[in-house]
Amino acid sequence: GDFLFQVRHAYVPGLKQDYPGGTFAGNNVPDTPEFSNIDISARWDVTDAFRLTAVVENVADEFPPQTVTGFFDQANTDAALYAPWVTGRNFAISGRLKF
Repeated sequence: GDFLFQVRHAYVPGLKQDYPGGTFAGNNVPDTPEFSNIDISARWDVTDAFRLTAVVENVADEFPPQTVTGFFDQANTDAALYAPWVTGRNFAISGRLKF
């Protein structure tokens, strides 16, 4: 049809942290808790030549857990692993015109 709705669930299980260079607080490195997130999007084919898309990322506005190794990284977390969520909730609207 003319409409498409999507829901994406991303899950990162609880992880063991490994502090680079040896020990941290007497080998008492805390585990990273699990993290779960939902993104939604909707697409509408207004005409055969024009399409609108709207996206909401990180619907619950949850920030990823802080990590020991992320101390020197963005948002005190592992930005490579949690990249889509370190900025909180994001909105986007786009249009595409074919001619």
